[in-house]
Amino acid sequence: MRCRVKVCGITSGTDAAMVGTAGVDAVGLVFYPKSKRNLSIAQAVEICRAIPPFVTVVGLFLDADADFVRNVLAAVPLDVLQFHGSETPEYCRQFSRPYLKAVGMKGLAESGGFAAYADCYPDAHGFLVDSHAPGAAGGTGETFDWTQVPQDYPKPIILAGGLTAENVAEAIRTSRVYAVDVSSGVESAPGVKDVAKVQAFMTGVRLANYLAIHPAITEAEVLQAQQTWADGLVAIGKLAGDATAAKAAAQVLVRRLYNYGEGKVLFKPTKAAHDQFRETFEQALSYFVGGDHHEDHGFALHPWAAVRFENNSLFLDVDSAGAMGNYYFTDAKTGAETKVEFTFAYRRASDGRLVIFLHHSSLPYEAEH
Repeated sequence: MRCRVKVCGITSGTDAAMVGTAGVDAVGLVFYPKSKRNLSIAQAVEICRAIPPFVTVVGLFLDADADFVRNVLAAVPLDVLQFHGSETPEYCRQFSRPYLKAVGMKGLAESGGFAAYADCYPDAHGFLVDSHAPGAAGGTGETFDWTQVPQDYPKPIILAGGLTAENVAEAIRTSRVYAVDVSSGVESAPGVKDVAKVQAFMTGVRLANYLAIHPAITEAEVLQAQQTWADGLVAIGKLAGDATAAKAAAQVLVRRLYNYGEGKVLFKPTKAAHDQFRETFEQALSYFVGGDHHEDHGFALHPWAAVRFENNSLFLDVDSAGAMGNYYFTDAKTGAETKVEFTFAYRRASDGRLVIFLHHSSLPYEAEH
């Protein structure tokens, strides 16, 4: 599920347009006189003119007089109401508008817990969890223990409190919330949104959303891919007497471990001298078991007793990984070991497999004497 973003405390049309361009799903307008981001009705109307299409407009209130809320609704095109005080369920529903109820998580466990509180608001469209105590104003800019966020409540949960570009990805990963709500974490001053901070925050959210679908590549996965490559070569070598079976095994191995079929592969085999670079599946297969290139004799058809990797260094990024070092082929007949230098780079395929998109190998350089 994609985690959505609301930027609260918008105080200008310029900022409203900017955060909309950055890709937020909702903006929050504050109607609470004690807030540094409080708006008049006239200001809110002007801001709404600058909000792009398909961006939800949320109005924030805290224990406001019902007539004041109605006056705001009569003039400001709010899509959703957000109540942050001690408003009762009857109060919240009287406006016949979708609403969110803020839940202060501080000390909530001692008063019955989240579910007991939220169940009192059966017609709420969702709940915003923050670090403040129940009934308090919130907006403190402080975080709380994200593991306290309920994971199985049947309505959307929005996480607020101390979120920044630096911690939002981890907050989403830990809490698995429907949306995040940020205000001071993307400001240069109270009520003034900072474009660089907003963009960095959105990058953090997109990272979390990406990782929710495509987990980051791990060292264990890289090592397993190397072991699968090594075991595959040994298995092909054992089939050297049956050309059809060996080719079939090589086809399975290359399709499984290389990026052919999904994108480019930068493949420079060890002994490829005339046709150095193998950009297609067929060219790579020829190197493994022989084929269309006259210089290819099928290095995988040799009876190897073992193939082992010795990594000099590994790097792990979010959606790619790399390894550099040596691999060693042990001859099944003589026991002799051949060292080959390698650089591999990996990405995750559409089905989740780790595949090689860069493979460069060579024999160690030996100076002439």
